Amino acid sequence: MRTTDYTDDELETKDRWDKLFWIEIAKRKERQVTGDAQRMLIRLHDEIALFFDRSGQELDEPIDGREGATALLIAFQWRSNPADNAYDQAQADLYLKAMAHFERRIREVASKLQYARGFRLADLAVENDIETMWGWWVYVNSNAGRKEMGVGKGIFSSRREPVKTVDEDDPTLTIVTMTSYARPGQPPIPVTNRGIDTFASDADSIVINGHSVTDSMVIVLDLNHPLPSMRELENAAYMGIGKVQARRIDAAMERGDLAELQQLLDQGSRPLKFTQFLTPPEEHQLFKAQNSVAPILRGLYAWDLVHNLDLSDAEASRETSRVLSGFNTTPKNVINALNSIRSKIDKYEPENLPWLW
Repeated sequence: MRTTDYTDDELETKDRWDKLFWIEIAKRKERQVTGDAQRMLIRLHDEIALFFDRSGQELDEPIDGREGATALLIAFQWRSNPADNAYDQAQADLYLKAMAHFERRIREVASKLQYARGFRLADLAVENDIETMWGWWVYVNSNAGRKEMGVGKGIFSSRREPVKTVDEDDPTLTIVTMTSYARPGQPPIPVTNRGIDTFASDADSIVINGHSVTDSMVIVLDLNHPLPSMRELENAAYMGIGKVQARRIDAAMERGDLAELQQLLDQGSRPLKFTQFLTPPEEHQLFKAQNSVAPILRGLYAWDLVHNLDLSDAEASRETSRVLSGFNTTPKNVINALNSIRSKIDKYEPENLPWLW
């Protein structure tokens, strides 16, 4: 299907779940080859989360445990200061204390991982519930589910058509309400080897051939790495310009310069839709079409039963068909799905990832 054949939320689901399927395959290859390394990362993530939940209760602005754990793993991976995530000094002190306490163990666990390339440690530490994802997918594809959600467009959309109501206090005001059935699963944020850096003269000192550059943004590409696509370049440019515009608006508001503020607001920019930042649907290699999802979920669930519980293929297929009901699931098509996903896991290498060249 072409991009125009999908609703916006379907495009988002297709993009997010395609990436999610990639990381689920990578996790299972990790378990198959290195044993408990990925499980160790999950347990460590949960321990860090518990540390923040317990230690942060006395703060004026407590740190959510899972958010703190994610921030710490990201700071470790990018060698950044975890205190940059802090709202105040008390939070900064707690982030630094946590890093001092857990850094050695994070390094030990990360060194055991062989299939982490292309992903954030924070995403590899998340367990996605395949059964919950299956239930959501069956529901949004069913006639009963679509009717109950009030979905009128698309084939697996989970977003209700906008509802317009008149404000009771102000009859001249129209309120538009949009509701959706939240999509389960945490898709990864890809770590690409096609790095793009943007620098703006508003915030950075830019000198080219000895001359200072003003009122400009510079895009820097690493010539030792594969060049990004034109879509990635365009997205980076608009994101960089957006940050510049936001900083200038904030500065004008702080100064109380209403004339400049109005000028900045009037400038505007080319309107962008969030779907422009998504991978085009025809480029997805796992979530290729609507009928790609059920076999992948069946295969992942059955593979876990075989690998984690030491069930035979036949036992796993019967149990999977019992738990993942719907879409005419049978032991036979579960066996087919298991063989397919097993082949993908066996053949998986980080170089297979579409965001690594």
